Amino acid sequence: MVKNKNIGYIIHGQSNGAGNVNASEIDSSLKPFSENCNILNLENGKAETLKVGINSFGVPEEYYNFNRSSGSIGLRYGVEVELSKQLKEHYNSTINIFKYTWPGSGLGSLSNGGDWKFGTGNLMPKVAVEYANYKSKLKINENESFLIWIQGETNIGQEVTYKTNLKAWIDAYRVVLGFDIPLIVVSLSTQQTNMNATLINNFKAMQNTLGSWVYDNTNGTFTSQTGFIDNCYVLSQNEPCQNESGVLIHYSKIGITNIANGIFQ
Repeated sequence: MVKNKNIGYIIHGQSNGAGNVNASEIDSSLKPFSENCNILNLENGKAETLKVGINSFGVPEEYYNFNRSSGSIGLRYGVEVELSKQLKEHYNSTINIFKYTWPGSGLGSLSNGGDWKFGTGNLMPKVAVEYANYKSKLKINENESFLIWIQGETNIGQEVTYKTNLKAWIDAYRVVLGFDIPLIVVSLSTQQTNMNATLINNFKAMQNTLGSWVYDNTNGTFTSQTGFIDNCYVLSQNEPCQNESGVLIHYSKIGITNIANGIFQ
């Protein structure tokens, strides 16, 4: 076991980045690990102990009109619980999570479109600075930081522009952070039935060209290639989604567990 690391990671994306598994489904074996991890509470800007069902959703009220009165904002969780468990088991370290997701969001150009815009007064410079401050406060080493991107459903059918926009987005993000944070792109899953299967496969094929390493979560193989984005890794996955009124959209409990396993690899 490797010890004494202070690991920090970011999760950005849309609803599958937030996760839609009900907190009541969490295994009891995961709770001790999740409760020994830090997460930035988007409500008060403070680092808190991760508590699934309370501060685990990572959706800021000011950017997404969620029905907070029902309590639904905090009753869900995503890949962060299982991933933090594995990191903690392997490294015996402090795990610091920065989860900032935006359900239904799309990626456009840096300043002229999409929900993840850079530029004065826009969302992303503020978010990047927020992580830089979080990293500094908790003394997270740059070499122990990485960014997970779980997004794409809203941009399906826009493969050419998406590829260019994502590269520009992570380049701008890295400039604000002041270091070359590794990017892990989680591909779409063909298990989703809310979109045309051919369009999903086309988008997944584009995603698989983004990184210098592609990990196939189905057969456990790594492929090295000339990636489009520097210091980028792709998790090519085909994980199950849960049935929501007859439609498969969001990853199931098994799905997010398998994705967390793949990210860890």
